[in-house]
Amino acid sequence: MKKLAICALVLSLAAFAVPKSHAAQQCIHFTNFCDSIEIEQQTVNGEFGIVYWGDWDWECTGDPNDTNIIGTNKAPALAQKKFALGTRPVDSSSGTDIPFAYSAMFVFNKVDHLFDLYGTLGDTDEGGGSAIPFQLAQPWTVTKGSCGYAAPNGKPRLLANRPIKTN
Repeated sequence: MKKLAICALVLSLAAFAVPKSHAAQQCIHFTNFCDSIEIEQQTVNGEFGIVYWGDWDWECTGDPNDTNIIGTNKAPALAQKKFALGTRPVDSSSGTDIPFAYSAMFVFNKVDHLFDLYGTLGDTDEGGGSAIPFQLAQPWTVTKGSCGYAAPNGKPRLLANRPIKTN
């Protein structure tokens, strides 16, 4: 009986230690922009639903590693039809990898394959603290595997018209 109890305890601890459904890498392509986001996802227990994380090549340089991105689909407004990713873009062109003074949040609709991009313009002292739409109802696609990060495709960047202001 004692051996059975120990085996049951070991098995139950092992079951909790094993990560839940970990999907392969995917690439989000923006139809009208040169940016891409390489993501992975993991289903977790409880509060978060599916957690998405990865890298955003927002500068269209072919190197996404400077700007990490993370999000979830668990918010009540998102349910299973949408997921959101948020980040604070990093300016790698300066050579110092300085985060911008604003944040960005994507909301991807998985049904109609349109996304919205919201953000802040920076310091609240300068009137830029409220969320504003950067892009609305823009098309996107997703493919399996890495984005590959080829040379720029001639399309504009998502944030091409946003002020580039660092802290």
